[in-house]
Amino acid sequence: MDTKIGSLDTCRPTSNDMINPTNGAVAAIQSSVSPTIINASDENLPVICIVGGPNSNDYGTNRILHHTIGLPDFSQELACFSTVTCFQAVVNNLEDAHELIDTAISTALKESKPVYISVSCNLSAIPHPTFSREPVPFSLTPKLSNKLGLEAAVEAAAEFLNKAVKPVLVGGPKLRSAHAGEAFV
Repeated sequence: MDTKIGSLDTCRPTSNDMINPTNGAVAAIQSSVSPTIINASDENLPVICIVGGPNSNDYGTNRILHHTIGLPDFSQELACFSTVTCFQAVVNNLEDAHELIDTAISTALKESKPVYISVSCNLSAIPHPTFSREPVPFSLTPKLSNKLGLEAAVEAAAEFLNKAVKPVLVGGPKLRSAHAGEAFV
């Protein structure tokens, strides 16, 4: 079993030292979410994974989280998700929470990929002036396509394939998310 930080094996729960049952339960839940996030990444789906993280007062201590590989390192769960998400935010203070959360959400929508947001368990119910009741207007710039370039590429590909004796086409993982499976066949 590979136990390097960042490998998916570090996301699997094990029996190690425990500092807080809540954090242990969170770690186990996060590890069960990992395959879903991997699939969303493969399918180009903008999923926002929000999890409860360690208490903000515990950062900088040598405590070991339950359901980890036994190192006093609070970034183990973050490392699991960093390879399958396009943005990761760890909210362990309220001063930059609003900016981190907004950046994560907008990145998920722009990139059509999952993002990971970890919020320290003791911060979720604390009010902060940057989180007003009024929603912030949000809009995305539409994705532009060069229609002439696309038509030229399709024409060149069709010409090439029509000349082939026994052409073989291999469809990639983006066919399903583009609803292009039938057209491909």
